[in-house]
Amino acid sequence: MIATTPVHPDAPELADYCAGLFGIYVHVPFCTAKCGYCDFASFDGMSDLAGTYVEGLCQEVSKSGISSCDTVFVGGGTPTSLGPDLLGKLIAAIPRSDEAEVTVEANPESLTADVAIAAAAAGANRISIGMQSALPHVLKSLGRRHNFGAVAAAVDAARGAGIGRLNLDLIYGAPGEALADWRQSLDAAIALDPGHISAYSLTVEAGTKLWRQVRDGHCRAPDDDSQAEKMSVAAEILANAGYVRYEVSAWAKPGEACRHNLMYWGGGEYRGFGSGAHSHIGGTRFWNHRDPRSYLSDLGVLSAGSERITSEIEVFDRVSLGMRRAAGVSISELPRGCEGAIDFLSGAGLVLATDGRLRPTAKGFALGNEIVIRLLSVAGSEC
Repeated sequence: MIATTPVHPDAPELADYCAGLFGIYVHVPFCTAKCGYCDFASFDGMSDLAGTYVEGLCQEVSKSGISSCDTVFVGGGTPTSLGPDLLGKLIAAIPRSDEAEVTVEANPESLTADVAIAAAAAGANRISIGMQSALPHVLKSLGRRHNFGAVAAAVDAARGAGIGRLNLDLIYGAPGEALADWRQSLDAAIALDPGHISAYSLTVEAGTKLWRQVRDGHCRAPDDDSQAEKMSVAAEILANAGYVRYEVSAWAKPGEACRHNLMYWGGGEYRGFGSGAHSHIGGTRFWNHRDPRSYLSDLGVLSAGSERITSEIEVFDRVSLGMRRAAGVSISELPRGCEGAIDFLSGAGLVLATDGRLRPTAKGFALGNEIVIRLLSVAGSEC
């Protein structure tokens, strides 16, 4: 079965398989402190709502009528901030198959041994830890409260609980981060030997604390050339360490690719539960209220909003999400009339057209928007 076989992370058959999976996303919006760069639906100062929130979330899951799924992702916010009892209750309430991948996001400082044991007992089999950096001054500039010692302790806690599938999230481009700092963080992450490493370029999102700092001249936004260099360095160092790049920001060892994320990038269907959670089912997207209090007060309402996925949106999603993957997309699924765009992109070294698929090159990963714009330039009249 491809879901459990140690298949190469960038294999097209794995990407196509995961696109047919059904996933569940569960959102936990609580954080001890809001990070300055974060634009997600996360809130500090609401920990008093945690018990009521988990109860409401379990009700939403129960009333959905969903009896099973192939992948689960508990994200946030900081799910591990719930503590062992509430986190275990939440995970146990999610219906899934016996072979399902069940991922829980964690901050290093809140992934204690008792939390990891409770998560494992409830069915979690994969942990994604927000390491971000190994350097104290970089973590400080990101507003993170942990140190690298806490990351190592969190990894030990997960493994001690029997959870062997681990991801470490890294961010590059923080104010004050030199290229040597980034190399050191990559080396430190690799030394912990996780099966999966994600490396994200820091972006300045409007309305965040970081955005205000940049606006007011207290720090500079990440430089495009510097970010491109750091992405290239990550690709080189991780490849040399045996990690395979299967998505623009994700590297994994054989058998360690995140099936839930491959489901997203393949256009698969999923149901979201909790405040701010989005769903994609039956050609429609719908979502819950972003604010936890509004979400709880409207639990009986199907959704806070929805949109029908038009043919234009479907084509855009297929191309933009598909070209995030190393497996790319089947050429037969691209808009009609884009042969000229494929020739141009191939000549520019951004894509490879082989075996009936269009796949981004390393250069193409860095210029993904250019690929999508070129391929979609004919979609309006030809799709």
